[in-house]
Amino acid sequence: MHEGLITLAKTRRILSDSGLDILGIGIEHSLSFAVAAKASIRYVGEWRGHRATSVTVLVFFGRACMQTFGGLHNNRPRGVFLGLIIFGLSISQSKLSLAQVANQEHAPASPSAAAVSPLPAIIKAFSGHWKITVKFESASGLPPGTEGAGQEIWRAAVGAKTLLSEESWKAGPIDMSLLGILWWDARQNKLYAMDCNNQGKSVCEPKDAAESIVVKWDGTTLIIEEPERGPDGKLVTSRVTFTNIKSDSFTEIDSLETSPGKFETMMTIQALRRAE
Repeated sequence: MHEGLITLAKTRRILSDSGLDILGIGIEHSLSFAVAAKASIRYVGEWRGHRATSVTVLVFFGRACMQTFGGLHNNRPRGVFLGLIIFGLSISQSKLSLAQVANQEHAPASPSAAAVSPLPAIIKAFSGHWKITVKFESASGLPPGTEGAGQEIWRAAVGAKTLLSEESWKAGPIDMSLLGILWWDARQNKLYAMDCNNQGKSVCEPKDAAESIVVKWDGTTLIIEEPERGPDGKLVTSRVTFTNIKSDSFTEIDSLETSPGKFETMMTIQALRRAE
């Protein structure tokens, strides 16, 4: 409302200074129409996000101005001339709004605020040399009571930008060798993980790491979820949960989604810190 009144006052002053304040009631109606049209132009442009729409409204308004002034005055050329003046003033007042709309269309998205990386806390919790015991549950398909032992070495790498886990153990028919990689992507504000091992068809799965693996850390528990093919070939979610994390021990639980939202434990690893 305040902007409309200012525009009206400016336009009246310009007409008066030019010696053209000869329209009487015609000025009031026409200038009110100019203010309304200006507001329409601005909001149509912002709402639709298309400059072409705004230009169409401007052209329509210009024609209306010329028809209005031509009809109010017997001197039709003078009426058309005055209509063009009002039309020009409206265009000049609307340029800023139209430019703002155009800039908004092409402006790059504002980057999200950088979150604090949880990686230093995870490195602090896991770094070191660990002795592990492995126990398989009956749901894994291995003979009941299948157990084993081995070791894990966790260390920061790449200037503490990543956390590496080197794991090796034997249990029943399985001789596992695994390299786990955990890192924080500051652009995406999220944790990523990937493992390379000697048991799968593919040694490493970088595509899954980039698109499918979900890593969660709440300060006390680390969870890594990954889609995998179950025994029947259907896609299910495997979950590795590191819990009960203490300065000298932690528990790792490997589970598989057996039905939507329900996970069954396949293997449990107990880790004890080795003396340096």
